[in-house]
Amino acid sequence: MAGIRKVDYVMSQKGTVQVFLDGYCYNKNVVRQTCIHWKCVDSTCKGRCTTVGDFIRNVSDHTHPPYMVINLVDDDARFPIPLWNHHQTAGPRTNNNLEGFHHRLNRILPHCHPNIYRFVEVIKEIVCADRTKIAQLDFVPPHPAGSEFTERLKIA
Repeated sequence: MAGIRKVDYVMSQKGTVQVFLDGYCYNKNVVRQTCIHWKCVDSTCKGRCTTVGDFIRNVSDHTHPPYMVINLVDDDARFPIPLWNHHQTAGPRTNNNLEGFHHRLNRILPHCHPNIYRFVEVIKEIVCADRTKIAQLDFVPPHPAGSEFTERLKIA
């Protein structure tokens, strides 16, 4: 029973069920009474697998390397290592600031395809608001002579 492996199902971007096995992704090809035949998502590849219930019955060889190798590991990978490896990143590791901007833009422009003049107006408003925030961050108000802050500076 050591050769029996359980199937890992994933959902494609189009909402169809796929099998993910050993770095390869398969689309459903033929459904029989007792088994389902799957073919590799790469249309030029001859890779196939068969499932019975939630278990893999057989797998054929592929004519290309696995997804992870093609996209992340090779020297000529689609996504170079510095793009996804954040081991020594000094700055933000997430894109929360971008998601926040996108959320704010969606609140201001609730339509998918706004009028170009309205879009330019909104971008100008955002630029003006950001410039104001930067100016406020750069401005340090002077403390009055007898304030608690200046008294603490004298003690130190």
